[in-house]
Amino acid sequence: MKKKVIFFYLFFFFIISLQSLENNILATVNDNSITLIDLQNEISFINFINKENKKNENILTEEILKSLIERKIKEIETNNYNFKIRDDEINNKIFYFSKTNNTTEFKIGNFFKSKSISESYLKNIIITEIKWEKLVFDIYKEKINRIILEAKNQMDSEANKNELNQKEKKLEILVSSLMDSHFHKIKRNYIIKIL
Repeated sequence: MKKKVIFFYLFFFFIISLQSLENNILATVNDNSITLIDLQNEISFINFINKENKKNENILTEEILKSLIERKIKEIETNNYNFKIRDDEINNKIFYFSKTNNTTEFKIGNFFKSKSISESYLKNIIITEIKWEKLVFDIYKEKINRIILEAKNQMDSEANKNELNQKEKKLEILVSSLMDSHFHKIKRNYIIKIL
């Protein structure tokens, strides 16, 4: 009887230690953890997308961890606001993501099932990005609206489509730049530890 009890405890501790090894914490952002499983899921997803794009890129674990940390900061930051996101916004972004990455939503869903990754994985990434875009737009809306109005006035006076496309691209770059600069500004408010 004693041997069975000892065996049970040893087996129990062995299982617990295996589980803790499988999901080590790699980094924290404030009190939020990024685990080995998070990293493995992201690497698998990136490899899947790159395979679908017929790319043979080496993915650096350090870069992916940095990306996960940035996403976690955006997630925390945007959760402080009550943004309403419509289903069609999410579905449009998923469709656009699928199209630009040479895949389909069906293939992505099958990939998630085959890797035992939550099917809402991509949806959660997209929701965080939509919220982030809305946050930055809300913060810088006067500046963005002024630039859009100036660009529109220039576009209306110019008939050349090539110049119109260049102005739109400059506007996209500006908005992207605002998002990046705001991110780096708020990043200082977070305690990031890579373990």
